Amino acid sequence: MKNTLLLGTAALILATLPAAADTIYACKDSSGRTVYSQNAGKHCQKTEIGKIGIYSNSPAQSSGQLSNTSTAPQEPTHPQGSQGTQEDQAKLKAAQQELDAAKKALAEGRQIRYGHERNYVRYQERIQKLEDAVQKAQNKLNGLNGASDGHSSARPPQH
Repeated sequence: MKNTLLLGTAALILATLPAAADTIYACKDSSGRTVYSQNAGKHCQKTEIGKIGIYSNSPAQSSGQLSNTSTAPQEPTHPQGSQGTQEDQAKLKAAQQELDAAKKALAEGRQIRYGHERNYVRYQERIQKLEDAVQKAQNKLNGLNGASDGHSSARPPQH
């Protein structure tokens, strides 16, 4: 009795497996993208997608076959109009915030001395890294100010 029930269950499971391998259709939607479906519709063609888990890509191009053209849109090197000004202002604001955060970290860092910094040289190394971060942020801001003004300005770093 148990063998018959087990055999019947196995037969039922095996009978449903071909249903999982139904026909697949490659359809083009209204925007031209390929969509795969089990239901045939307008603009659909029957397709073979191969065994599940075994997919192949087209062979990789060698470096000699690569073209120099890019399909990605190129951003203009010189922003025009108000969009360029808004982008410049956003970059300046971000650079100013970065500078302010670096200055704040430096001020807080000077007030705190960690336990592993019993040696004054370690404290100085940490403070030097914070000062370098302030200098880097200041240089970035100066570069953006120079780029947005049309000339470079050489302002001394502020500590």
